[in-house]
Amino acid sequence: MGNPIGMINNKPANLIARYSWTILFVLWVLHLVLSVRDFFPPLQDICLCLSGGQTPILSSTGMTWAQLTSTSPRLAAFLASTFVDDGISGVGLAIFGMIVSATGYRKGERWAWYVTWTMPVGILAAQLNIY
Repeated sequence: MGNPIGMINNKPANLIARYSWTILFVLWVLHLVLSVRDFFPPLQDICLCLSGGQTPILSSTGMTWAQLTSTSPRLAAFLASTFVDDGISGVGLAIFGMIVSATGYRKGERWAWYVTWTMPVGILAAQLNIY
């Protein structure tokens, strides 16, 4: 009867399976870049979302980072240390994700597939905890 999808020897599916690790790797590199941003608290004033969006600092305090540091330096120092802690965690998680995707996931090992799915679930749980 032939292949129902019309592919010979299932080659496109093999290509997806062969290179899907690169998509995960690129996402973890993006996570790394965004986590490094936390080491520099003044960069919190830069909104990476849609135009007209507010940064988390602006939406929660009603002030920019520069305004917050001038009006409440102790709170700004506390938030800066929290950002650095988040940056350390994010960088560590991103490096771990890149290693898993470039090694075990790339080879198709089952443990890597499960580990790869636990990380986004954990990130989602942490984000839901914020709100």
